[in-house]
Amino acid sequence: MGTHADAPLHFIPQGKGIDAGAARRPGRPARVLNFTPCKALQEIDVPQLQEKLGGKVPARIILRTDWSDHFGQMPF
Repeated sequence: MGTHADAPLHFIPQGKGIDAGAARRPGRPARVLNFTPCKALQEIDVPQLQEKLGGKVPARIILRTDWSDHFGQMPF
């Protein structure tokens, strides 16, 4: 799952916590968006997400950045 899983309560009023949501159903399908070309401190913004999604918003999205390759190094 990488380094972070965001709970709906972080961005949806009355949203559920991670303990009541996605983490309890890890086998469900997700769409993987490739952001591996991102540079250090580069933000991923809404227009970039919209472009990659092409107007179709799935229930689950995984952002692939490969920054875990830098764990334990200064760029991380």
